[in-house]
Amino acid sequence: MECSQEAVVRSLILLKWTNSTVQKAKPSARTIRSFKDPSITTGLFVLDLLDAIRSGIVDPALVLPVSGNGDYEGRRQNAKLAISIARKMNALIFLVPEDIVDVRPRLFTSDTTPGEARPLRIDVATGESNDHPT
Repeated sequence: MECSQEAVVRSLILLKWTNSTVQKAKPSARTIRSFKDPSITTGLFVLDLLDAIRSGIVDPALVLPVSGNGDYEGRRQNAKLAISIARKMNALIFLVPEDIVDVRPRLFTSDTTPGEARPLRIDVATGESNDHPT
């Protein structure tokens, strides 16, 4: 039971860090309530997070303005863009675009979880990043 509680606490810390990181970089961005939040389907929050971690890495001209119930292919294109950018940032990717579009939280957190598996060093408690553009 304790492991489950630890996972919940880690997830809440990560959610808080994710929302605060996006809000610091883009105050107008909508936060997510959980990693199951339906708004993740657009790929826009993921792109905002990536741009918050490394400012300017997302070319706004490539982002499609889609809604949660909008065109599936548009949402998929945003998800593909997010994965491509994450790879450019040397993140290890454990998901496909459909995982973002279909809001599969377990796989989604694998993509955004700071840790030893990727060169980006992020302090989850403070939201500080030691990331340096390459």
